[in-house]
Amino acid sequence: MHYQIPLFAMVIIALYRAYSNDKTQREYQARVEMFLDDYRTLNPTRFSYADLKRITNQFRDELGQGAYGTVFKGKLSNEITVAV
Repeated sequence: MHYQIPLFAMVIIALYRAYSNDKTQREYQARVEMFLDDYRTLNPTRFSYADLKRITNQFRDELGQGAYGTVFKGKLSNEITVAV
């Protein structure tokens, strides 16, 4: 009888810790998934030459020279201004 109460308490503590670790793991996994979803939206988009001509209004608005050539001002379909 002396060992029943401590044994019961140990079982309760072990179950609580297992539940807490599982909850922490699920929260961590949710944060990782959220990060990956955000990261996917940051992937660079490839545009065709025809798209670049349309975005830059036929390469009319020159901003300057960069290390890899001329830089043009452009506007995406969602009205965001970009340098091409």
